Amino acid sequence: MKKPDISTVQRMQAIRWLIDHRRAGVPIASLVSLLRQVLAADRGTVALLDELELKLQAHNPAHDASEVVEVPPTGNQAWGFWGTMLRGGVEPSRAWPLAIRALVKTTGESAQAAQAFLDSPMGHQFADAVLDGVARCGSLGLAVDRVAAEWMSKPVDPLTRSAHRMASDTPYLVGWVRIAHHRSTS
Repeated sequence: MKKPDISTVQRMQAIRWLIDHRRAGVPIASLVSLLRQVLAADRGTVALLDELELKLQAHNPAHDASEVVEVPPTGNQAWGFWGTMLRGGVEPSRAWPLAIRALVKTTGESAQAAQAFLDSPMGHQFADAVLDGVARCGSLGLAVDRVAAEWMSKPVDPLTRSAHRMASDTPYLVGWVRIAHHRSTS
């Protein structure tokens, strides 16, 4: 019998851990997030976790209705987030729903506002940061979440705040999502 490589052993341990913690009542989305962090070096496992997370978000009937996000399609496949992810070697159809859901959850804005942001020039910059994050941690989902969190805490310079009439307490990411949405509906 062939001895399993360390990656296979890690996967088996992770699955056992997941089952034990799920039986203890820990929400599956939390477990997937934790597994993603622990197994970030194993790209195959991370890809499976990304796929599992997308399926859970799309098909989990136990989700609270307020957590369900209808993901609008991109209106800008050539540029913005979608085009940048494509040129960066990441399948945009995997990245798009992760980004929409992360933006809605992080900013509290609508899916349409998140779509406008991702289709905008700022969506291109957001995608560049996500691609850098994927290169560092190996996980698309984790990279999207980290970039969203980083952009929420990023300071807005006074000139930008003044030029775009952002309130002084508006987080960077929220401000740009609102600006993109306003421009797309004007």
